[in-house]
Amino acid sequence: MEWWPDFCNYRRHERPAPSEGSIEEAILQTLHEQGSMITRELRAACGFTGPKMRSRFDGYITRLQMACRIVTEDFVYPLDKHNHEYGWGWALLTIPENLLGKEACRCPRTPQESFERIFAHFNTMLPQATEKQIMKLLQ
Repeated sequence: MEWWPDFCNYRRHERPAPSEGSIEEAILQTLHEQGSMITRELRAACGFTGPKMRSRFDGYITRLQMACRIVTEDFVYPLDKHNHEYGWGWALLTIPENLLGKEACRCPRTPQESFERIFAHFNTMLPQATEKQIMKLLQ
């Protein structure tokens, strides 16, 4: 949690907010209104129900996650007839402001200061990593 404001600050600066009327904006608006939704429900609510739509939708979700605009809140598991969880968990998605609070997504530093702070921390934690490797982690 200590690093989230800086990470969010840097990533949101590098990947600006979705433009008005875009699919990404519709996804964010749906999550804002609904709170949390499993990926399957969100995909249906946004109209991505046809063939080959799953991979297109997953691309939008990935971009929003990389921009720190969507986070995985938890994993929900299907239940069998005995009410036991089984199989792969379904990601329960939300916006970070809902999960962590609006204050957690605000940072008193500039995006460049946030980047430098995170980079220095990674450099300390990963002394064998090259600058290029650390940059790859941050992007």
